[in-house]
Amino acid sequence: MFSRHNRMIGGVYLLADALLALESFWLAYWVRSRIVTPRPLYPLSNYPWIVPLAVGIWVSVGLAAGVYREVPDLRRALADATRVFLIGTTLLFAITFAFKLDYISRLLLGFYAALDLGAMVLFRLLAPRLGRPLLRALGGFRHFLLVGATPEALEIARAIEVNENLGMRLSGFVVLGPGSQTPARVDQPGLRRNYPVYSLAQLPELLREHVIDEVMFAVGKE
Repeated sequence: MFSRHNRMIGGVYLLADALLALESFWLAYWVRSRIVTPRPLYPLSNYPWIVPLAVGIWVSVGLAAGVYREVPDLRRALADATRVFLIGTTLLFAITFAFKLDYISRLLLGFYAALDLGAMVLFRLLAPRLGRPLLRALGGFRHFLLVGATPEALEIARAIEVNENLGMRLSGFVVLGPGSQTPARVDQPGLRRNYPVYSLAQLPELLREHVIDEVMFAVGKE
């Protein structure tokens, strides 16, 4: 159920991290160029190759760590950003030392890593607030219809409500009643709003007349 949304949000996070890594390097160079130290800062023409390398390291570490596979909660998102920062920084410094790239300013790399960590954390703090308008712009809400009045159906309904900021929306329930045309009553405890309940016979017409992206069955074995 969440795979499409996870892929979409994961792609947004990956693109954002790549852009933030790129911008952080230019900002780090600007900051470093204004600090006078005994060791001069070489011109920017010496650094173009390291920019895609740094961005590639950050994104590759995130992919290898599974950062972009699912939509994390805030605590997990901040932990992921810190993990990418620690591993990515270690790899970046290891490469410069291994190839004896003495002309590369270690202070510049330190500024870059710190700025990129700050940018990643800030983005993850703002992302939940930006999620709803972003998803509306990308493709609107994805509407779900639940078939069943079981505890499992209510659990799925709560999960859809919790993830409404990710573009999910519950359209209602479909249940079997005493008669094929009359739906049974559905108790909806713990839900934020009261959803309409339809009979199974109404399902074909409902799918024709309303936007329903997925019909999910959560019924008993019988």
